[in-house]
Amino acid sequence: MKLHILSGGSSRSRLSFKEDITLLFDNRFIVIIGDLIKRAVCKDFVLLLQKNLYLTDSQLRLKGEFTLSGDKLIEVCHYGEMTNGEVRQYHTDFQLVKVYNLMRCYNAYMECILTDRSKDPCPDVILMNSCLWDISRHGPRSVDQYKENLETLVRCFTK
Repeated sequence: MKLHILSGGSSRSRLSFKEDITLLFDNRFIVIIGDLIKRAVCKDFVLLLQKNLYLTDSQLRLKGEFTLSGDKLIEVCHYGEMTNGEVRQYHTDFQLVKVYNLMRCYNAYMECILTDRSKDPCPDVILMNSCLWDISRHGPRSVDQYKENLETLVRCFTK
């Protein structure tokens, strides 16, 4: 892949996020996995694939919406009383973005994601983040559990 870097050296130079993102991610399959922080990044990413705009605060705060900026809610996964995650997808003739929201970097739900991923074509880009949720929401052993889960996850990706 050819990487294009824009410089701001001239007063006529301008940054065009949509053009840059389109150039970098043209004909790519992108998988984004992570917690609620990552969800906001993904929402902006999908919009930037279409326009030179960021979402408004009210759009970023939406939860469980069926569609936003052309992405679609594919599946909601429940474990007991809590929503354990959701799967969203944005698809055009030029990009496929699949988004998995989860509560931990590795658990039974992540195993399902990895199984599901093996049915899809191999992604060109995988972006994952769950560290803050993992270490702040699961009790006094959460940091140790995060380290163990992360090692397990890395082993799964290297198989």
